[in-house]
Amino acid sequence: MGFLGSLYFKGDGIIKDEKKAEMWWLKSAEQGYEIAQANLGALYRNTNTEKSFYWTKMAAEQGRADQQFNLGLYYCKGTGTPVDKEKATKWFKAAAEQGHSLVLPEKFPRSSRRFTIFDRNSHKPWRILILYGRHP
Repeated sequence: MGFLGSLYFKGDGIIKDEKKAEMWWLKSAEQGYEIAQANLGALYRNTNTEKSFYWTKMAAEQGRADQQFNLGLYYCKGTGTPVDKEKATKWFKAAAEQGHSLVLPEKFPRSSRRFTIFDRNSHKPWRILILYGRHP
């Protein structure tokens, strides 16, 4: 079902139809498929931040590092949810522990809240997030 949603979304071999893509992804996501959940999170990102947050969180909780990173950003920025620096830190760490390429913990004590985020294309540091707490 999720694959069919992707075909409709891309218009790959069939007429492109985002509503049908959404319908198939919803059916798949509701059955627990994290790829469909991640796709819905992306689909709603610019139109419904609460739905985007919900589906991103569902995929993150199933262990998708890319969605754990996105969820960290949502908590950090307050996208679809109240700002929560502690939860942002939790999800950035979860992504980093899986080797997510955009989140690498700095060499600070384990309780540190510093992360370097790398640009996907250039791999140059994008920003340092100092979320809260005391740092050396």
